[in-house]
Amino acid sequence: MPERWIEKSNIKYQHFFALIMGGVIIYSQLMANQLTNDYDGLWEGSFHNAGTWELSLGRWFWLYISRLRFGTSPDPFTSLLTLALMAVGLLFLFDLWQIKNKYLIIVSGLLFLSNPAICFELSYRFMSPTFGVAFLLSILGVWCFEKIKSPIASVLAGAACISFSMGAYQAYICCTTVAFLTALLLLMKLSKNVNWRGLLLFALNLSREYLWAELDIQ
Repeated sequence: MPERWIEKSNIKYQHFFALIMGGVIIYSQLMANQLTNDYDGLWEGSFHNAGTWELSLGRWFWLYISRLRFGTSPDPFTSLLTLALMAVGLLFLFDLWQIKNKYLIIVSGLLFLSNPAICFELSYRFMSPTFGVAFLLSILGVWCFEKIKSPIASVLAGAACISFSMGAYQAYICCTTVAFLTALLLLMKLSKNVNWRGLLLFALNLSREYLWAELDIQ
């Protein structure tokens, strides 16, 4: 990637392969025994083409993801694809956080991949690649805002990634929010001109308004 357009990245393929190998070890039993959950994962087999139901929920990009893999979802292919997408998303997130220590990257990544939520997502075999794409794009959108030097290009690329992520699965907007917040806190930490007192007062006022709103609802 030309450095005149994008800031230098610390993403390395060695970290990617280490996370993939770790993910395979963690979920080897799930993939080898074709395990699914007892909800939608149990009733959907190795073939599922997204259609009107997904579109009615606003998940329009899911249809294209499904077509790109021809509607097939056999393990271990599906789980490996999902783990690969999530591993790439994690590497973008660690690069956003300016983490350079390889051991910290690998250990943190494996801890994330071993989260029960990831196991739960992999158990929805027919839709787990959609989760992977949504997660990757939710992080990539923030990465584009931060790393692309051109203001216009960064906004367009970041907004496109977040839009496609929402079109795949809306729940991952929370990942975008957390990534934005942590990136902002990191920039504030590195800055010397932050009004911490004003920021604290703003946070307290925001918390007070949220509390009053919750009390009014109840």
